[in-house]
Amino acid sequence: MSSPARIPVAILGATGTVGQRFIARLADHPWFEVTRVFASARSAGQPYKRAAGWLQPSDMPKAVRNLEVEATTPAALAQLASQGIAVVFSALGTDEALAFEPAAAAGGATVFSNASAFRMHPSVPLVIPEVNAEHLALALQQSWPLDAAWETAHAHSSHGAIITNPNCSTVGLVMSLAPLARRFGLRRVHVVTLQALSGAGLVNGQPLSIGDTIVPNIPGEADKLRTEPHKLLGELVDAVTVHTHATQPTHGSAPHQASGAAPIHASKSSNQTSKSSSHQATGDSANPKGIAALHTQLEIEPATFQVSATTTRVPVSHGHTLCVSVELERPATRAQLIEVWQTARARPQELKLPSAPLQPIHFYEETDAPQPLHHRNLEAGMAIAIGQLEREALFADRDDAASAKGQAQTKPNTDPATHGWKFITLSHNLERGAAGGSILNAELWWATRPK
Repeated sequence: MSSPARIPVAILGATGTVGQRFIARLADHPWFEVTRVFASARSAGQPYKRAAGWLQPSDMPKAVRNLEVEATTPAALAQLASQGIAVVFSALGTDEALAFEPAAAAGGATVFSNASAFRMHPSVPLVIPEVNAEHLALALQQSWPLDAAWETAHAHSSHGAIITNPNCSTVGLVMSLAPLARRFGLRRVHVVTLQALSGAGLVNGQPLSIGDTIVPNIPGEADKLRTEPHKLLGELVDAVTVHTHATQPTHGSAPHQASGAAPIHASKSSNQTSKSSSHQATGDSANPKGIAALHTQLEIEPATFQVSATTTRVPVSHGHTLCVSVELERPATRAQLIEVWQTARARPQELKLPSAPLQPIHFYEETDAPQPLHHRNLEAGMAIAIGQLEREALFADRDDAASAKGQAQTKPNTDPATHGWKFITLSHNLERGAAGGSILNAELWWATRPK
């Protein structure tokens, strides 16, 4: 019996560091097949093997070597869906993503973006499949306008979408925090990153080299660590929005939104559906303020814990290491933390998705773990490593207050519950933190999308 045909996909930014990781990871993928590659105008028209300065440890896949690199233009991307490309992986930079990803979505394709451009847009899912798979429902209420300049005989306005994965450091942080948030709640988080050189991309076609030093601040990175976790660990809710006659949805470079409309109510949704409901007003007496309709749609109610972040670049090739201190809402023992990490499983594992790690979080008791060289490639780079778990004295004030109330113990407790803990977490920035994360998002979307 012949195997089913794979789904043709396109790669944007195919010649860069993350683009090459997409190519390498998709080479033998059971569902997806790379059939189109896009890059800058200077690479357009060349075979991929000539345009891409291949820097991956594995050989360039034979299937892509002679693919002709196409110029990344809105008109070309708007036609992809009508040409049979339903899935697009984007390794574009932020500015390029803003300019080009909406064109592919407007044409009807689903774009899985590694860029930061649309991560915090309220209608765009920011997803780690083991953490917030339900947030994918946001994509079903996107509607991207088709710019007249893109229109061709083949392009058409359609219900495409953009789905994003987080910053490469955010991934390791949130994967380690999510099980703790669900079980114990989060109050404060402090993180210092030691980020690998490959996270900076290519410089003049070559990996960054910083020699015998560190970069003590990576511009813009700390802001992502301070904001993205709140969306990722936020809750999907129904929000009712008032539209007046003067504030009807308008076209723009983002998903259609009601210009000037403000949410007037938000309630926890027990039935998280992506379909909007509309209640039409019936006349001036029932509509004294000119309200045309009430629309119910999904939105993210952000988590509210505090995050302090410092980001640095260190002379390591791959793998971001994070030193994390956390204050929990409810006290936990060391054994409880290890248990929730080691048993963490979610939809990707239930569905047995091709890129999903069997065990997303690996905990190490060894005094020399985790290390980038030894642990970044856990489960093809899709699992994270955690170690060096200790009590955090900086967050011990609440525990001291509890002890002061006279809670005497008859015998010493070798593993007392406490609110403050610190640990080190490690993740592969190009695999789980970039290309692999986007591919896992696509697998989850494809497996659970409405048929």
